[in-house]
Amino acid sequence: MSDNTIRINLDREKMLYLLDLFEKRQDFDAQKAMELKPLLEEEYNRVLQKGAVDLAEKIASVLIVLNSIITGEINLRYYDGINIA
Repeated sequence: MSDNTIRINLDREKMLYLLDLFEKRQDFDAQKAMELKPLLEEEYNRVLQKGAVDLAEKIASVLIVLNSIITGEINLRYYDGINIA
């Protein structure tokens, strides 16, 4: 019997979905920031191990903003200090 299923990394899909909300500033709150943070930390470590320093710096910037959202220091809806493109 052959395996015809497509393997999907659900954590990565969730991370991409949350990053899209983050980038569009749509319905992104502290709860979503707490969900995204560990996923993005894992991605940061993976990217850094591959030597992609520029991408790692962008991810680190997002992680800093996520920490600020979680602690209530900033509201993403009114924050223009980051561009992850």
